[in-house]
Order: sequence, then structure tokens, then C-alpha cells
Amino acid sequence: MKIKSSSSPLPDAPLGKHGWPWTNSYPYPTHLIENRPWPKISVVTPNYNFGEFLEETIRSVLLQGYPNLEYIIIDGGSTDHSLEIIKRYEPWLAYWMTQPDNGQGAAINHGFQRASGEIMGWLNSDDYYQPHTLFRVSLEVNLEKKRYIVMGEVHEVNARRAIIRRWKSRVPILYSLLFQHRLCLLRGVVVMLCQRSVFWHRKDFESLGLLREDLKYAMDYDYWLKALRSNYNFQYIADVLSNYLFHAGSKSNHGWQNFYREWRDVAKENFSTLTLRQKISAEFYWWFLLFPLSILTLPYRIYSYVVLGIKRG
Repeated sequence: MKIKSSSSPLPDAPLGKHGWPWTNSYPYPTHLIENRPWPKISVVTPNYNFGEFLEETIRSVLLQGYPNLEYIIIDGGSTDHSLEIIKRYEPWLAYWMTQPDNGQGAAINHGFQRASGEIMGWLNSDDYYQPHTLFRVSLEVNLEKKRYIVMGEVHEVNARRAIIRRWKSRVPILYSLLFQHRLCLLRGVVVMLCQRSVFWHRKDFESLGLLREDLKYAMDYDYWLKALRSNYNFQYIADVLSNYLFHAGSKSNHGWQNFYREWRDVAKENFSTLTLRQKISAEFYWWFLLFPLSILTLPYRIYSYVVLGIKRG
């Protein structure tokens, strides 16, 4: 349903909840640099029976204080208390709906089809943004500078919201991202983007289209490959933009093998469409750069992961 945006204060945080994103909010300047208006940012949140985490997600978006926000929530017919939470915040939503759908990809696509923002992204209903994320992104996505897609870093947090480690990743190119599956099996360098910290210009969406709805774990991976094949480069932001919550019900907590299988299949599909010359170049890139780099940097990456609490690309 279409909602009129409200400028009144958000509902009070539940008892016992303190700090971000429960009781903190941040002021914003009236105009962007050079007196330009803030670009509209559309954020889509898909949800299905994640009411335990949904309010935290919602508040992390709304408490950004971003002045030109279009926030959309697509619920897949939840049977828990998700709808109660959504209705509590509906005056601040641009649109929300609930009905059974074909999964996460379908929900995100439905939201994107409703979105009208210049900058777009999606935030799952068990993750949450860092303060100032939307302001940071609005300054980085820039068509004049050909910054079509920006990617930031992520905090991995546990059920108590304690930071376990910081995730850093390398800016991918087509050949490196194609071999994501091989790199994971090798415990190689990380080139997979952290989806919750990725935003892109509407021009990309109009060019690339919707997510694949037949994929359960790799819809973002397929989308990044599609972007690279369309010559859209990724711009790296050396800031943590979001928090990746690991809990008993999260996909990642069920084992990464499910992701690996879909990544492998998507990579094979993309690899098969390359020309013979591109296939040879890709294999050279793997054997003479990615493979040795992964082996040589493994000791340092293990040290960084275990001792420093940083997952490095």
C-alpha cells in the first residue's frame, strides 16, 4: 500500500534497547555540496518471518535522517509479528505490501519496480545500516565521474550485536569474480561483494534489469557479473556501511556450501558465453595471478582473520 511520509518522531524503541539504531539519530545538512539537493535513495527490504530482527533493520534506515529517502518493504506473507512491526512504521514508508511470493529475489524485484530513486540498494530484514551510510553513498555515486556502483565494507555481528570482525573485499573485475567458487574452495582472496553495502545508480538498474528469481543464494552474484559484463565498474568506499547479522535462521549460518553450488553454476553459465580468447585470458588470470596470490597471502590473511578480526580480500 502507498503511504504518505511522516515527519513526526519514530515510535519509541522497545524497552531495554539502547544505542544505534534504537535511540540515536543524526541531523543532516539542508543541501548537498555545491548547493545541490540530496538525490533520492530507494532502499528495498524483503522480509519473511524475520520479525525478530525487522524493527532493527527499519530503524537503521529511517534513523539515517536522510532527507530524500524512499523506503519500501515487501513482505512474503509472514505469519509471525512482522506485519505488526511494519504497520507501526508505515507512516514513514513510501510503500509496503504483504502477499506470498516466489522468494527473496521476487520480493526485491517487486520493490525495485516500485522504486523511483536515483540511487538504489536493498537491505535484508536481518541486517542493518551504520549511521551516515546513505549520506556517504549519496556523495559517492556520481554519473559525471562514472561512479555507477559503490561498494563498502561490512561488520560481521553476532546475535548479541557484538562485532566479530570487519569484512574487506577487493574491487572485482569480471575474471576474478567468475572464479569466486574456486577461490572459496582454495580459501583464496575475497572478491565477492558484500551486498548489504552495495548501492548503484538508477541508470544501472534500467540497463541491467531485475534480479534472477530462480536463484536462492546467488541472485546478487549473478547481478554483479551482469554489471561487469556491461562494463560497469565498482567504486570502493573504505568505510563500514552495514552490519551482517549471523544468527540461527540466517542463510549463511546454514553453511556456505549452498552458496558455493549456486556460485559455481552461475559462473559456468557466464563462462560458457565468453569468446575463446576471453576464456583463455580468464584462465591465465586464474593460474598466473589469483591462484599464486591466494597461496602467497594465505598466512597473512589467516593472521588478520584470527588475530586482527579483519576478513581481507
